[in-house]
Parts: sequence; C-alpha cells; structure tokens
Amino acid sequence: PSDAIFSNEMARPCIGNRKEYGVQFFDNICKNVLATGSSIEVCTDSAKNPQLWEGYNIGQRFFYRGVADKDGWVTVGFVVKMGSRKYYTSIDTNSVQIDDSRECVDTIWYHRWFKLNPEPKMDFSRFRDTFCLPITTTLSYVGTEVGRLTKMTFAWNVGDSLNVQRITGDSIIDISHTYTEEGRKNAFIVLEDSFGCYNTINFTDVMGYENSFTSDTIICLGQTVEFTDYVRYYGDKYQYWRDASRLEKISWDFDDGNGFSTSGPFPSHTYAAKGRYNVRMATNDEDGCVDTAYASVLVGGVNAAIVDNSETYLCDQIIQFFDSSYFDFIPTSDFITDYYWNFGDNTRESLLENPYHYYNRNGEFLLTLVVKTDAGCLDTLEIPIYLTGPEPYFDIISDTIGCVPFTATFKSKSKNVSDFIWRFGDQDNSMSSAGSDSTISFTYTEPGTYFISLEGNDSFYNSATNNTYSCSAIFPDSANTNSRKIVVLPIPEVHFDFKEPVCVGQPVVFRNQSDTIYKELNWHINNFDTTTSGDLVYTFTEAGRYAIDFTPKYVPIIPYQRACFDSFDNSITVSEVVAGFTFEVRGLCSEFVFTDTSKNAISYSWNFDHPTSYKRNTSILQNPSHTYGKDKGEYTVSQIVISAEGCKDTFLQNIEVEYITDLKVYNVFTPNSDGPNEVFQMDIENYDLYNLKIFNRYGELVFESEEPSYAWNGKQDNVGNNLPESTYFYVFRYRYNCDGKIREVEGLVDLIR
Repeated sequence: PSDAIFSNEMARPCIGNRKEYGVQFFDNICKNVLATGSSIEVCTDSAKNPQLWEGYNIGQRFFYRGVADKDGWVTVGFVVKMGSRKYYTSIDTNSVQIDDSRECVDTIWYHRWFKLNPEPKMDFSRFRDTFCLPITTTLSYVGTEVGRLTKMTFAWNVGDSLNVQRITGDSIIDISHTYTEEGRKNAFIVLEDSFGCYNTINFTDVMGYENSFTSDTIICLGQTVEFTDYVRYYGDKYQYWRDASRLEKISWDFDDGNGFSTSGPFPSHTYAAKGRYNVRMATNDEDGCVDTAYASVLVGGVNAAIVDNSETYLCDQIIQFFDSSYFDFIPTSDFITDYYWNFGDNTRESLLENPYHYYNRNGEFLLTLVVKTDAGCLDTLEIPIYLTGPEPYFDIISDTIGCVPFTATFKSKSKNVSDFIWRFGDQDNSMSSAGSDSTISFTYTEPGTYFISLEGNDSFYNSATNNTYSCSAIFPDSANTNSRKIVVLPIPEVHFDFKEPVCVGQPVVFRNQSDTIYKELNWHINNFDTTTSGDLVYTFTEAGRYAIDFTPKYVPIIPYQRACFDSFDNSITVSEVVAGFTFEVRGLCSEFVFTDTSKNAISYSWNFDHPTSYKRNTSILQNPSHTYGKDKGEYTVSQIVISAEGCKDTFLQNIEVEYITDLKVYNVFTPNSDGPNEVFQMDIENYDLYNLKIFNRYGELVFESEEPSYAWNGKQDNVGNNLPESTYFYVFRYRYNCDGKIREVEGLVDLIR
C-alpha cells in the first residue's frame, strides 16, 4: 500500500548486541489487508548492502554489531510484496518459466533514519607495586574519550560491593586497591557514556599462590602421620614445589621442638608423645615470596583402663574384670572395636569387654588389657594381681640332661604349702610325699624325657564367706610353659669283631659294629693309637696276645648338646708260622731232595714248578723229593705251610737243573807207544749204555767194549798181535742217563803206527 508508514524505537542508540540495545520497527499496515502469501522484508543498513533483505515482523528487535556509515547514520528500507509468482514447468521438467505479472511489490526507504553510537573504548593500564603480598594494584584510564563518558562502575573482585564514580571533568581519577590475601582476583570496570552505551573490561590478578596441606587430624600415639602438600600457582597444574630442580621450596615444622627440620613434599612424622601439635608448612615461590599454611594434629587415642577392684582373691575363685578405657579427646567419633585380655597364667585369652576368669593356680599374675579402636589406636595396660593359695614351686639343682642311668635332684621353693607330693614322670609313675620343703633325688634307669611335677596342699580362711577350705595346686600346671623336665639320653652300643685266626704279617680287619651315631672311632693296640671313620685294618709283626681298647665318639645330639659314650675292650691272640726248606741234588737224573726247615707248621704244600711232571709236580709231604731228569733250566720251588691255628706262610727258592750230555767221536789214533792217541774210545758223558764194536775191512770183529775205560789199543781184542795200519769200521751203541732211547753211531777210524 502506498500509504504504509514505518517507525522505530530504541532504548539506547548503541552499536552492539547487549540486551539493552537494539532497534524495533513498527508499521501501520493491517494484517488482514495482506493476502495469503504476501510479506514485508527489511534492509537494515542500505549503506552496508542494499541487496540484503530479510524477513520482518512488527516489533521485531534488530541488533547492530556495526554500521557502514562512519558517523553512525543508518538508512533502512522496507518492501511489501502481495500476490505470488506463477511457475510453469514443461512435461519433461527440464525447463521452468516464471510469470512475475501476478506479484505486486512496493518499496519505501528511510534515509539517515537514526544514528547509532559505538561503545566506549576500555583503554586502561595496570600497575602492581610488588610480587609478594600485600600487593597494591593501580588502574589508570589512558583513553581519549573522557568527554563523552559520564560514569565508571568498578569492583576489585567478583562478589565485592560496587563502586560508582561520576565523570564530570576531562579526566578520570586512578583507582587503587591493596590485596592482603592470596587467590585469583577478578577486578572489572564498566564505562558508560552520555548515550547510555557502555563497555566492560576484566582484570585478572593472581595474588600469591595456593598454599595448603592435608593430613589426618587425629592419630594414635605411635602411628605415622603423612602430610600431602597442595601448593600451586593459580591456573597452573604443574607441581613446581615437587620439582627438585626448581627454585620453589617447602619446609615443615611439626611442632615437636625441632623447628623447620624437614623439607620437601610428602613428609611423614611420628610423634613420641600425646598432645595437640600445630604443624606449619612454609613455602617459597620463584620470586622469593613466602607463605605459611597451618593445621593441627591431635596425637592421642585411647587409654586402656580396668575398674579398680580391691577385693582379695583366694584360690578356686572365679573373677570378673571390667573395662574402663577412655579417650584422650572428647568428643570423638572413634570407638573401641576390640578387647584383648591376657590373664598371665598361659591360659586362653579373652576378647570380651568384661570377661570372667578362673585361675587354676595361685600367686602373682600380670593381667594385661589391650584395646583397639576403629581408627586403629592401640593401648596396653598391665597390672599385677595376686591369688592367695598354695604355690608349689621347685628347681632342678642337678643337670637336667644326663646319660642313663641318671640321678636328678630337685629342691622345693614353695609358698603356702603344708603337704607335698612329688611325681617323677617315669614309666612306673613313681611318687614321693613330704611334709615340708625338701631336696629330693630320683634315679632314671631308662632313656627318655620325663616331666616332673609337685603338688601342694593347704587350708585358707575366706573372710568374705567366713569359712575355711582347702586348696591344692600343681607346679607346673598344664598351662605353665615353665615346665620341669629331665632328659635321659641312651648310651649307643659300642662293639667290634674280627675273624680268626690272626697271624703275624697278615692284615686283620677289626669290623666296627657300633651304633651308626659314632663317627670318630678311636683304637688302641699294642702301644699304637689311631682314629678311623670305619673299620680298622692292622698287621701284627709278632706273635702273642694283645689287648684292644675301642673308644668311639660322636657329635653331641641337638638340641641337648650332650654325648653319652661307651667303650669296648677285647683281646686277640696272634699266631705265627714260618715256611722254609733246604735241598740237595742226587744222581745223574737231577733228583732234588728237599728238607723242611719251617716253624710251627702242621700242613705242607709243595709246588716244584715242573708242570711237565704232571701229578709229581706237587707234594704234601714234609720232606719231598723231585726228579727233573733231562729238563734242565731254572725252577722256582714254593712251600706253603699252615699252623695249627690256621696261619699260612710261603717260602720260594730258585733252583738250577743241569743235565749234561756229550759225545766226542775220533777218526784216527796212533798206538806207537809215543804217548798221545795210544787208544781209541768214545768220549761220552752221563750215559748208562756203552757198546763199541770195531770191524776190519773184511767185516771181522776185532774189538768190543762195554765201558769207556776199556779202550782199543790196536790189537785183536786188545791181547793179540798188533793189527796192521788200515782203516777200520766202528759201530757205537749208547744211551744217556734218564733217557730210554738207544742211539747208534757208525764211522771209520784210521789206525796209524
């Protein structure tokens, strides 16, 4: 419509998107005038872009983040559209035709319609007088817009009260503030001008650093408290104070009188006494600034206590004990969770708060109460209590360990006892009664461990019940760890044996038959001492009777460290037999006749070292003979003799057998009475057959002889006429001694005169 009118409204003519800013547009067009599909669009700043149109609703607020005109003037246009375009599409939808004749458009422009102003510039400088608290910070305005500014509002930290300063002159007074506490401080300033436009600036100052630590605030005496430091620069997660290479340092004062004696992160400390301790953590930053953090630690916990009970305790009485433990710091959230009672008599402990107990023996006992709290605190109370009644007691005044048989001696040191019964714990359950303290002995005849007890009896008056009754007690009782015992050790068996007979010069083995516990075997024989770990081998050099003393030892038995030794003595008879013989040679057949020269022999065994003689090579005669015949050479004859005790000896002797056989035959002789070669004979040794026959060339026997001494002298049968010079023929038959073979030799001999 041509009579459309548009208007604007704004709270503050300012550029920006703050909620107090913005421009609202209004018109006088009735909505029912606009047909369906009609619209109004607006161009909010034609100087910026006259082609930029956007939808418009009446009263809609538009925020200007900037304007194109340097002076801030804004030209706004509105366009009203009625009707709509018509679109024609071909059958194949490839082409579209638009018909604008059906749409009516009208435009209106409002030149330099309104002016928008920029927000004030926040030109400030900041100055800090130091890095360490207290720190004074000064903010100064250094801008050039003082003339348009009307008000400055500021605060030195978020949450602080606002300060308002009216600006009336041509300058803004500096503002200052002194910070005395560490932390991140967020100061801000708001400047507002005469148009209502305003701007804000924030200043973040970090004052000091975060400086604190944590620990358990209540601990038990004896517990170790651990401290965790929390020191950081604000906004920086790095743990500079835990980096040893940095300038930042931590020191600790645990308020135990030693001052700042510990440095570094994560310390721990154990307090020696109860009390309240004010712990200080002093820190230095990289600029040398110092800060101290404080925290208190309460060291205490629970105190074990027992309700005082002055009642006199008598034997055979059941007693109830009452807990009255208390805490050092009241009020407390801690509470007792565990009770532990030890009654001092080696019986079972109790975990009850107020237990009952029966003492089965009398005397003084140390009552102990231990309490534990939920926080882990412990405390212990020990008080002595006394039960009146028989107190039998004794000591062993002899050795408590010995070798069987062993006599032990006991001495009573009892109190409040009138009748005594001793029990010695042996296999016969031996007992002995006495009417007073005494010293008593008992002999144990068997090895073993024996537990001794003493029963004591007496009568006592109970003033609470006004009666007298008898009590008895046994020491040591079943719960008493102070037992009295005697250990009787066995004596391990000692023995050795040997095989007989024992002969001079022959080793004898003394076989150890003792208990295997013995490791050091000591022997004494004939002024000879030696130690072995096993059997002894010994050789006697002379006959006779000898004593053997055997005293083995062993390492004492653990845990008793006591050794029980035994010994064994025996005697031995040493016998002697000596072999020996002489010999002589008889006859031409090498017959050796042996003569025994041995001592103490009753049995003989000979070997002639002549195996070719077969059965004749050995003999059991005392004085044998043996013929070697023609087997000449060297032989070793052995004699083995045995005595009546069975001892043996051997004697060896070498013999030489000489068997000589020789035959010399000559072929000429000269019986001319000139001396040499007067007769003809066979030169033979060691013979037992000699037959010499001489024949002439005609085969006639001219001489015969059976002995070498009967030689041929060149005559017929050695008595007739001289036979002529000639060559004669001889036949010689002979046999050597010890040889059954007859031999024959033939030849020629010349007779020359």
